[in-house]
Amino acid sequence: MVALIIFEVLLFGILLTADLVSKHFAVLALPHEGDSMTVIDKVLSFTYSKNDGAGFGLFSGKQTFLIIITAIAMAALLAFLIYMQVKKETKKKGGMLFIVSTIMIIAGGVGNLVDRIAFGYVRDFIEYTVIETLFKKPFPICNVADVWCTIGVILLIVYIIFFFGKTLKDAKNKENPQTEIASEGEESVNLKNPDALPSSESSVAVEENLSFANTDEVNFKTPEESETIEKSTEEINKVNE
Repeated sequence: MVALIIFEVLLFGILLTADLVSKHFAVLALPHEGDSMTVIDKVLSFTYSKNDGAGFGLFSGKQTFLIIITAIAMAALLAFLIYMQVKKETKKKGGMLFIVSTIMIIAGGVGNLVDRIAFGYVRDFIEYTVIETLFKKPFPICNVADVWCTIGVILLIVYIIFFFGKTLKDAKNKENPQTEIASEGEESVNLKNPDALPSSESSVAVEENLSFANTDEVNFKTPEESETIEKSTEEINKVNE
């Protein structure tokens, strides 16, 4: 547990440092907003931009709101990570994927939160010009923190689809072990209760029960009664003749 916490703290520190350091050097290389540097022609450029809103220009100028929302979201995500570790859910299959994805999202969110508090805007500089090259539409300029958040969200979705859903299903089966047995029992034939069977099986069971009942009725007759019935039958046949 201690080793896992150390790993998480180190991963968070590395990701956050990478974001803040990259922003610092980007501003040094591109001191004025709008300054641009081509890295790979028509694929990737570094263009300095001050983003006072969220992604795609949403909530522009509403820094207080964005700071509060980001802080709440990161605190909630951190609390969920701690809860999953206390419940030892992270030890199950896919647990490390959940840990890494969650920390990437938290590190990215905190990196942009630091910018909003310190500068009143987020320092963006990564421009994917390949999007404009292929689709003739510009793509919003972002930063390393946005990259961490995007990758983290993708990994978290993978975890939820392929691991967390299976974990919930297994837990439900453990809590209700009779569910699987009951489903198997529905396939067995219950001759004592033909109404519970499908129509075809029910009719067969009823016919078998009636045949058993008729057989039992004949067997219950005494020898004297059987002889009397036979004599009566012979007399009736003579009269008919």
